[in-house]
Formats: sequence, structure tokens, C-alpha cells
Amino acid sequence: MSPLVKTCVPFATKLTTKIDVNKKYEECVKTLNTLQSNAQTLEKTRLTRDKLAPLHVPNMVKWASRVGITLDDIDRLKVIHVSGTKGKGSTCAYCESILRHQGFKTGFFSSPHLVEVRERFQVNGQPLSREKFVDYFWDVYNKLEATKIFCFMTSEFYRNLCEIQ
Repeated sequence: MSPLVKTCVPFATKLTTKIDVNKKYEECVKTLNTLQSNAQTLEKTRLTRDKLAPLHVPNMVKWASRVGITLDDIDRLKVIHVSGTKGKGSTCAYCESILRHQGFKTGFFSSPHLVEVRERFQVNGQPLSREKFVDYFWDVYNKLEATKIFCFMTSEFYRNLCEIQ
């Protein structure tokens, strides 16, 4: 088991003081920063992007299922996905604001953040609180860590099975 897992905050734990919340938030950010890809990995990914493209959606479905999210859960969402090279953040901010002011409950994800990572995740125009970010982060992180070894072993089993046949 990874040494980081031992420092994880259980999802059900309630943080009672602002100092606790700030300390736990900083632990989340520190752990999150260890998960970022370095330049060498990003370049390797860029070079193999076309070959691996058919695996992107199936891999995302696997990761979602590892944290308890099904395709049916995703299908129930009403999503506006904006892509391109310029103006995505502004376009999303306009769409979110218009929908929110028309009475819709809105969720917003943007990257990168300007000041704090929790800015990326907004509900009804407000960033997640530090407490909610801590709870959600450790919930997802722990579920992915707990299933990592199983997924690796399963994929190795199937890879070896394919080589045998």
C-alpha cells in the first residue's frame, strides 16, 4: 500500500475547525501535486496520442466505475462540453451564468485554476468549500488507490492470457 494512503482522511470524517480544514486542504493539494505528469511523460503521451486514442473513452469509463460512477449516472447529466484553443473559459462562464440566472442548478469545471485548485469545481457559481473539496478528494483518491492493484492484476492476467492463446 502506498504511504500516501495511510495519511488519507476517511470520507465520513467531519472536520470541525477551520485550522483542521486548512491543514487537510493543504494535504490534499500536496498529494494532488504528486500526481501531475512531468514534461517527459507529457511528450511521450503527445507522440503516442493517435495510437492510444481508441482507449481514451474505455479508460475513462473504467476510472469512473472505480469510484462508483456508472454510464447511467453520466447520461443523466445535462452537459455542455466546450473545446477548442481559445475562449473556452469565457464561453463556459457565460453559459453557466445565463443558465444559473434562469433558475438552473449549475456545475462548472475549468482548468487550469488561477489561485486555488478548488476554483476548478463550482456549483451554482461558487467554488467548492475547502471542507467539501477535502471530503470529495479523499473519497475519490482512496477509491482509486484501493482498486489500483486489482486493475493492474486483472489487466496483467488478460495480457498473459492473450499471449498464451
